[in-house]
Amino acid sequence: MTYSLLLLLIVVGSGVVVWLVSIIVEALRPIPKTPTTLSWAREIPIRYIKVRDYQLRYISAGTGPTLVLLHTLRTQLDLFEKVVPELSKHFTVYALDFQRRATTLTSLLTPLRAFWMRLIFAV
Repeated sequence: MTYSLLLLLIVVGSGVVVWLVSIIVEALRPIPKTPTTLSWAREIPIRYIKVRDYQLRYISAGTGPTLVLLHTLRTQLDLFEKVVPELSKHFTVYALDFQRRATTLTSLLTPLRAFWMRLIFAV
């Protein structure tokens, strides 16, 4: 057995060991609890609603005329951290957070676009 082949086996074997250890560590790690409030607004509970095949996380705060906040594809509910407390002084604010489950952009955009079109515009 040559020195370079032995070195290659050691490197590959080390990588496999690291991979296996990481799988074991993840399997032993406790599952985190789903938060019930936002870190930036403990008084506002996080709620969930199922609309067709989609699960939406949302918050509602304040009283007054209804105002719905929608974030962009690459952000989440926490984008509204600064505006919800202020807007909720004058509006009933609903901030929706679409829970993304797709692994590719194409598989995400098609159902997401159709979902928002049906939800918002009743198309």
